[in-house]
Amino acid sequence: MSKMRFVLTGALLAVAAFGATNPPIADVAMKGDMDALRSLVKQHPGDVNASQPDGSTALLWAAYWNDEKAVEALLSAGANVNASNREGFTALSQACTNGNAPMVEALLKAGADANSFQAEGQTALMTAARAGNAQVVKLLLDHGAEVNAKESWRGQTALMWATAENHPAVVEVLVDHGAEVNAKSAMFDFRDLKTKPGDVPMHFPRGGFTALLFAARGGFTECARILLDHGADLAIGDPDGTTALILAIINGHYDTASFLLDQKADPNAADQNGRAPLFAAVDMYDMYQSNRPAPKDNGKMDSRDIIKMLLVRGADPNAKLTKMLPARAVLDFPDKDMGEGATPFLRAAKSSDIPLMQLLLEKGADPKLTNKAGATALMVAAGMGYHKSIRGAEKPIEAIQLCLDKGIDVNAATDQGETALHAAAGQGTDQIVQFLVDHGAKLDAKDKKGRTPLDVALGKGADAVGVEVHQSTADLLRKLMGPEATTATTLPHATHPPQAAEAR
Repeated sequence: MSKMRFVLTGALLAVAAFGATNPPIADVAMKGDMDALRSLVKQHPGDVNASQPDGSTALLWAAYWNDEKAVEALLSAGANVNASNREGFTALSQACTNGNAPMVEALLKAGADANSFQAEGQTALMTAARAGNAQVVKLLLDHGAEVNAKESWRGQTALMWATAENHPAVVEVLVDHGAEVNAKSAMFDFRDLKTKPGDVPMHFPRGGFTALLFAARGGFTECARILLDHGADLAIGDPDGTTALILAIINGHYDTASFLLDQKADPNAADQNGRAPLFAAVDMYDMYQSNRPAPKDNGKMDSRDIIKMLLVRGADPNAKLTKMLPARAVLDFPDKDMGEGATPFLRAAKSSDIPLMQLLLEKGADPKLTNKAGATALMVAAGMGYHKSIRGAEKPIEAIQLCLDKGIDVNAATDQGETALHAAAGQGTDQIVQFLVDHGAKLDAKDKKGRTPLDVALGKGADAVGVEVHQSTADLLRKLMGPEATTATTLPHATHPPQAAEAR
């Protein structure tokens, strides 16, 4: 529903509340009876500028109903072409919304202000750019519309609006008339928002977008092509340093990402979290399950194709994150293992993606690199901080074997003393526990809390309330330990019944 319809509703409510009688011409125009309107204009030309309580005139309503003949009749009778309602809507802005070029031309010739704007600074040019009629946009520019004007809410321009709505023909007209391709929208610090108890935490956009960033986020390759042909800078990122290439990748627009790479986008330009395009592509290929829908597959390219392209173009397979990445959706939890020090190989190992791990190794990935906490690829493959991939193709045993073949220590520990066996015990994955022990994992290894893998399987000393007990895993560990299994012989309180464990 358009904003005009809300204004219409407000006007009707005002009539009901105060018993006012609206001018006949404006009332008739509001109802869309254009034949009756034209008849009234002939009978009462002096009433053409009478307005309703919200300021709407017959001319504004005629433009709303997209009736060129009614607009012509009202203009001929002396209608004020620049009259606006209290929201700043004029006949011109409404004609621009409708994309009606002949009506826009008639209004401009009648003296409509090409730089008129609404309450929040939205200009007629922005409205036309969003609607997508290139002829209307050109008419406004030819009549003096300011091409680089910014609205007052987000500081966005007509070029940004045209790009965000994927109107390449409009983008072409705007840049040909001097639109600043590298202009940025206003910055917005979401930390200034006042939260209330019960609010859901969200990662709000911070603004600072160029038109090219809008094109990349939406996957609008043709718009990106026009912008780059007119000097758009591929190196400009958003306030978090997220470049157009990363934006295209994390939004699943791999054709656009491929185009940007062909246009010499830097394959190693990272955002403020140290996330370079390669890590982003690996993360998208093995995306975790989330309450945010996964990007739709366009059937042409996928993130694996982009991974290969990035590696060919010189992407560093050992580039490390500098901070933990935010969760994909408001109800998701960020992956603490994919924080400072995490590499693309570590991320591929987290999803036990054997082909991807092998590809990264072929291109020079160092399998022994760990995150800052000391988590190895073997640990995350074994289930440390487990997140399930939407592809559901995890092969943890094979991934662990690959890590062992590359010399990763099965008994390596994090800065909290956790080993791969602790991780597998905490997930209740009996097959992985057995495999690790068969390959030398120490059953008596203790973390910084003094817990053995058996303690972890039983939920002893866990930080979370109501942690699940993996009874079958505990039984397996006791069997493997033999008569020495004296640790954690009593079960803690569990909110879930013991369950048989299965390998992921």
